[in-house]
Amino acid sequence: MEYAIVKEENRHQERDDGLLFTYEEIWVRHFHFLASRGYQLRPRYNPDWVPSWRLKPVKYGSGKNEDAIPAWPKVVDAICLTNGQRVMLKHVELSSEELSIMTYVNTPAALEDSRNHCVRLMDVILLPACETHALVVTPLLYEHSALPFRYVGELVEISIQIIECLDFLHDHNIVHRDFCKFNVMVDGERLIPGGWHPFDPRAPPDGRHDKLSRFKWVDRRSTGPHAYYLIDFGYSKRLESRDGALLTGIYGQDDSVPEMSLTVPYDPYPVDVYHVGNMLLKFYGEYRPCGSLERLKEVAQKMAHKDPSSRYTAQEASKEIHRVCRKIGYFRRRQRIWPDDPIFDTFFRFLVRIGVINPL
Repeated sequence: MEYAIVKEENRHQERDDGLLFTYEEIWVRHFHFLASRGYQLRPRYNPDWVPSWRLKPVKYGSGKNEDAIPAWPKVVDAICLTNGQRVMLKHVELSSEELSIMTYVNTPAALEDSRNHCVRLMDVILLPACETHALVVTPLLYEHSALPFRYVGELVEISIQIIECLDFLHDHNIVHRDFCKFNVMVDGERLIPGGWHPFDPRAPPDGRHDKLSRFKWVDRRSTGPHAYYLIDFGYSKRLESRDGALLTGIYGQDDSVPEMSLTVPYDPYPVDVYHVGNMLLKFYGEYRPCGSLERLKEVAQKMAHKDPSSRYTAQEASKEIHRVCRKIGYFRRRQRIWPDDPIFDTFFRFLVRIGVINPL
């Protein structure tokens, strides 16, 4: 099957013109091929696309141009034509370990492990006439931090799952190397009943931000339990042993790990622990202190200790978070937490409680 051609007039020319960025052109070229494999991309990537704002006198940027919302580099959303499920496609390098690790954590044996909260691999697509890259297909998930946490139990839930996942990976000699905020997702189907736009998490599927198409969501507690997932294994490594493992390089969203270095080898396992602990500390720090959060915080502080030899191992952190969370009983998990922001005064909290407003 031949590549489709990108129209010259649809290529990005100037700032905020809503047209195709260079990194998006791959999806136009493979539009028909992916349809033949059962995956329908958005109209933006149809080779015959005519931007909607050229057809109607609506100014681009008015919030009514869904086809102006770009994908991110290497990833795009699609609809599975066999069942209508929304999915994500990612362009991965075959020279990396990303595909092999994703395949490994999705084997039947690995999926039987309750600690395995890695993103599910639905399909692998080999690209025509390409020996360097492939596409991996995963379910469409939601950015876990795009909606606020409102109860202690919600933070308990995510804390347990991500630390369990870290323990699972390390138990299989896998280091993620970027176990950070934007690589933790949640199944958002129940949280956002009307759906969301894959590349605008606070917009409905049509991408509009006007009053006629409002983005609506509900509390995690009222729709739980929720499944959180780890994504993006682009920097990940599967090592032969836990003993004597040394790597170099500064990887990931969080470069504050004290021992990471371009030249001095370090143990990557404590780096993963630091990443998760530091992420959790930031979660807890966004809310006004309370006794239950302080207990969770103590675990995260031990994970993010500056001295790697003083940190918990993933297994120790998993045991400790389970121990701490058992002490946070039913009623404490139902305790309301509020962002550490002066706007959340008594009257504002009252309006939130009775459902008059639902702030993000």
